[in-house]
Amino acid sequence: MSDNCAPNEHTALDKSSGSGRGNIGPDRNRHTNDGASTLTERHGVQKGQPSTSQVTFASQAARPDRTAEARRLQLEIESESSLGKPRRSRARKAQGSLESCVVEIPKVAEILCAECGSACHTLKDCITTIGIRGCVFCNSESHATDNCREFSRLSMGQKVQLLVTDRAGMPPILTDLGWWVWLHKILTAPHTKDQPIPTAFPWTVELSCEVYRGETQKSITEYQHEVDHSHKVSALPTDARLQTMKDVFSHFWDGEGRVWPARLDSSPASTEADNSCQGAIGWHLPWRRSRGWGRLSLDRRERFMTGRRSMNY
Repeated sequence: MSDNCAPNEHTALDKSSGSGRGNIGPDRNRHTNDGASTLTERHGVQKGQPSTSQVTFASQAARPDRTAEARRLQLEIESESSLGKPRRSRARKAQGSLESCVVEIPKVAEILCAECGSACHTLKDCITTIGIRGCVFCNSESHATDNCREFSRLSMGQKVQLLVTDRAGMPPILTDLGWWVWLHKILTAPHTKDQPIPTAFPWTVELSCEVYRGETQKSITEYQHEVDHSHKVSALPTDARLQTMKDVFSHFWDGEGRVWPARLDSSPASTEADNSCQGAIGWHLPWRRSRGWGRLSLDRRERFMTGRRSMNY
């Protein structure tokens, strides 16, 4: 006989389990957790856990009040300033170690003088020679100052400033046209009447040779050391041969046939003694560079050769 033919057996089982038409509750004989998970297992929610609004309020309460902190720091700075204490920096401390914030700056190569190799000055301020043969703009001996493009860009007043005023009391910068020629040009040109007239001049070749040979009170190295540290030309010997514009006339202009500039006050009296002296010495004559030999020669018979360490006359 089939199961449908035994109603009494099902009725007894239903009564014992509590299920039936009169009772819609769950079957007490079954496991209610089969195949189902709780809220704790599915979402991690536990009984008594705070709500989202409560968590947000708590996080806001724990956040620092930066406005109040800034006001407090401002009051401290103002109070310290009123008491005369050193002002503290407002910069915030960098995060991380100090070593991680340090940036190593590459060292700048030292600029050495092209004439003597010193690191205390360049060729423009060097006195360890009878005359500057190289270029004071480029600090190089590959070319002369008046052969540099920078020299051609200068006005006449700037050239006189470079060759005469800036080298006053020091050995001259050697150019094709001597510094006294540029000085005569600026004193006779009609468009340079407003230019200042120099009152001090570079050394003569005589004094330059004496200092170079060590015939003065100190050696040329000692003089250079004093100038490098004091930056005063007054520490150098004074050239008694060139003190006034009249000395420039008698030493250079008169022997070259250059007239006394009308812009100057009084004309000096040129004597035969002065002329004969100049002819014997020959230093008033303009020098020229012998191309390719690194040599300086006078226009007549007197010659001398310049070198980095030695001089031949």
